[in-house]
Amino acid sequence: MNHARDLKYLDMAARHAVRAFGNASPNPMVGCVIVRHHADSRPDEILGIGHHRIYADLHAEREALACARRHAHDVRGSTMYVTLEPCSHTGKQPPCTQAILDSGVGEVVIACRDPGELSGGGASVLRNAGIVVRFVDAARARLAGLLGHAFELDAVHGRPFVISKWAQTLDGRSATRTGESQWISNEASRRRVHAWRGRLDAIMVGIGTVLADNPRLTARGVRARRRAFPVVIDPGLKTPIDAALLESGHPVCVVTTPDAPVRDAELSERGATVLRVPADPNGHPHLALALRELRSHFNVTNVMVEGGPRLHGALLDAGLVDALLVYVAPMLLADPEALPAAVGRVGGVGGVGGQAPRLADATGFRLGRVRRVVDDLELFYVREPSGLTNASES
Repeated sequence: MNHARDLKYLDMAARHAVRAFGNASPNPMVGCVIVRHHADSRPDEILGIGHHRIYADLHAEREALACARRHAHDVRGSTMYVTLEPCSHTGKQPPCTQAILDSGVGEVVIACRDPGELSGGGASVLRNAGIVVRFVDAARARLAGLLGHAFELDAVHGRPFVISKWAQTLDGRSATRTGESQWISNEASRRRVHAWRGRLDAIMVGIGTVLADNPRLTARGVRARRRAFPVVIDPGLKTPIDAALLESGHPVCVVTTPDAPVRDAELSERGATVLRVPADPNGHPHLALALRELRSHFNVTNVMVEGGPRLHGALLDAGLVDALLVYVAPMLLADPEALPAAVGRVGGVGGVGGQAPRLADATGFRLGRVRRVVDDLELFYVREPSGLTNASES
């Protein structure tokens, strides 16, 4: 057993898996690498690489096996590295466990278990057939673990994977004291945000952002793989009938509470669905319940939040943020009244309440990737493994 080697190939499989970001949904992104290890000093041979490219198409394991066949590689006795436990049922595709058994692969190394009632259990099927199966700690597998967490949120907890995105100054401010925020990040960073939009199921903002900025929430100037579904968190149902995001005629969801004014028919004529969910202790839509409704009614498996500091803070308070996408611009405001990136703890905006007087009270994230975008920095953080849990609905 070589842990460093396991992590190397699971990371390779995960990096191939994310190529399907925007195409595989609502299926999980899965990657697979087939390797032959030699007992002597010869280097490893990569026999096949695959990932689940498009929903309903070949799964990663079958694509990797097909890749090996195209290159005339014999996979018998080799080791297969896969980011998610191979499926054991027939869905859009036949079970991957049968393909593995037919191939003669000798060992399967897995980053994450499949928690699905129908699709799970593949490891036991393989073991019972005499194949060596090992699981690697998903938290150590980094990107593969993140992919597994996203799938677990969907399969077990029924909610989408949530990415909070914002632009900030070097001193952590997302807007001036008067609310001016356009533009903190540079044009190249904004173009990258549009590329993200073109791969996501949904984009979420608060009513404050709609009223202040009147955004369209579309992917512009980039090749979009899908049209993200706009979601507005609107406690008082104040979304204007002439809001820019309603002009396209494409579906929009406005999330509010049962006690909000009745404007459902008026907004429906403009293509908006009004989703009423129970209120949290502050009278705002209960965000955990709203996310579950977005998954069950609109098939949303991932969402990027582009709202203001209070929406980001409320989601962080509720333990619903799984990743952060932060653009840091080379400027300083040095103004104590300028708006921070997230506000949620003081006063209990998110329904949790309380302050954070100690560093130990902070929400922990792990840096996943850094990219320079001209003079901006694009930082992608993932939630620390201890925080990768489903939020309470109480």
